[in-house]
Amino acid sequence: MKRIVTLGLALVCHFAVAQSEETAKIEVLYGGYFSKSEDNYPGASIFERDESGPVRFRHKGALLDCDVAYLYADENRLEAYGNIVFNQGDTLILNSKELIYSGITRLAEAKQKVRLTSPTSTLTTETLYFDRKNQEAYYPSFGKLIDEENTLKSNKGRYLIEQSLYRFEESVTLENEKFNLVSDRLDYHTEDEVADFFGPTTITGEDYTFYFEQGSYDTKNEKGYGKINTKINYDLRKLFGDSIYFNQLENYAAASGQVRVLDSINESRLSAAFAEIFKAKDSLVATGEAIIAKRVENDSLYVHASYLFVTGPDKARDLFAYPNARFFKTDFSGKSDSIVVTNEKGITELIGNPIIWSGESQLTGNYIYFTNTPETNALDSLYVIENAFIATLDTIAQIGYNQAKGVNLQGKFLSNGLESALLDKNAEVIYYLYDDKGALIGINQTTCSAIRLNFEEGEISKITFLRNPNGTLYPYADFPEDQKLLEGFQWFGEERTRDLESFIEKIKGLKK
Repeated sequence: MKRIVTLGLALVCHFAVAQSEETAKIEVLYGGYFSKSEDNYPGASIFERDESGPVRFRHKGALLDCDVAYLYADENRLEAYGNIVFNQGDTLILNSKELIYSGITRLAEAKQKVRLTSPTSTLTTETLYFDRKNQEAYYPSFGKLIDEENTLKSNKGRYLIEQSLYRFEESVTLENEKFNLVSDRLDYHTEDEVADFFGPTTITGEDYTFYFEQGSYDTKNEKGYGKINTKINYDLRKLFGDSIYFNQLENYAAASGQVRVLDSINESRLSAAFAEIFKAKDSLVATGEAIIAKRVENDSLYVHASYLFVTGPDKARDLFAYPNARFFKTDFSGKSDSIVVTNEKGITELIGNPIIWSGESQLTGNYIYFTNTPETNALDSLYVIENAFIATLDTIAQIGYNQAKGVNLQGKFLSNGLESALLDKNAEVIYYLYDDKGALIGINQTTCSAIRLNFEEGEISKITFLRNPNGTLYPYADFPEDQKLLEGFQWFGEERTRDLESFIEKIKGLKK
C-alpha cells in the first residue's frame, strides 16, 4: 500500500482528473493510504484514511469525507464507506455509513444511519437519494425530521432544498408539546413551520380535535384552515363546515358553507352558512339561514333569525336571535323582532311585535314569553304582557273570527299544547256559538274583568267569565258588521308555518 502524503502534481494528474467544460470530474483533495486491486475492484483507486484524517473529495462545490473510498475515475463515480460527511456549502450536511456518488448525474445514494442536516432541521433515515442537480432528496422508507418545534415521521418523503420544503407521504405524523397530527400527505415548510395537507388529516390538541382532507396549518402559532369533510371538536361542541378556520391561541374557530354545530351537553344543533366560536367568551355567532334546534321533551324547538348569538357556560347557554326571529315546534310556533332563550331559567322571550300560534289560536301582545321545566324542557306556562289578544278562525262556518282580549294573559301547557289561558283586566270576547249539530246559534259579545279559556286540540272549547260579566248573544244576522272585529285585531295567518318543511322554506324565502 502506498501512502499519499501531499496533494501534489501526482494527484492532479492521476486521480483528480481536471474538470472539463461538459462534466466536472471528482477531485481527490486528500487520499491518505492509496492502493489498487484489479482482481476485486477493477478500475478503482482505493483510498483509506490515515493518522492525519479522513479521505476527502470535492465535486462541484461539495466536499465529501469518509474512511474508505473507491474512485472509478473513468466512470466519474465514487463509493464511500464509514463516517461519511457530505457537505454542500454551509447549509446542508449529509452523514451516513455508505454512499455512492456519480459525478455525471450528481446523484448520491446514502445508506445506513443517514442524517441530513440543514440550518433549521435534521432528517434521519436508512436510505436517502440526493439529487444535487435538481436539489432534491428522497427517502423511500421510514424517516424522521426534527426541528425546533416539531417531530415529523413518515414512510417516505422528499426534500425540495431550494424551497425549504419537505413532502411527507404515507402514515405521516407530527408531534410537539402542544398537539399531535396524523395525515396521508403533507408539505412542510421548514422556515416558517407551516404544513399544507393533501389527504385525510387529524390534528389533536389538549382540548380540540380538527379533521379535514385539504388545508394548511401554522404549527408554530396553532392556526390554519381545512376544507373537504371538515369538522372540529371544540369547546365541547362539534363544528362542521365546507371550510373551517381555526386559531387556538386566540380561542377562535369559524366555519363557512354548509355549517353545523352540535352541542351534546345542551342537546342542541345549529345549521347556518357561517358560524364563529369565541371559546374564551363562551360564545357562538351564526348567520345565513341560521337555525338552531333544541330538544324539548319528545320534540324539538327550532329558532331562526338573521343572527344567532349563543353565549354562556355549559348547561347554561343563552340564545339571542335577531332580527326577523322565528321559532317552530309541532303545533306551536311564533315570530318577533328578536327572541331570547335563557336556558338556565327555562324562559323564552319574544321581543318586538311578537306573534304566537298554538293549535288554531293566534296570540299577540306587546311582550310574550313562555317557560319550560328545566328537568324535561317540557313547555309549562305562557305569558302575554299588555294588549293580550287571542284570535282563531271560526273553523265550522268560516265566516268570522273568535276573539278574546285583555291587558295580560297567563296560559298553561299540557303535553306541549296550550290547555288554558286567563285573560285579566278589561277582558272582551267575540265568540261564534254552535249547537251540537253544528248549526250557528249566534255571536256572543261580552266584557268582563277576567276570562278563562280552555282549549282542546288547539281550539277554544270553553269560555268562563269571571267577575262582573256583561254580554249579549246576537243572532248572526243582527250582529253589527263594524263590531265583528275587536279593536286591535290583526290576522297573520299567512305568516304561519305549520310544519318544519314550510318553516325552512319560509326562511329561504326571507333571503330572496
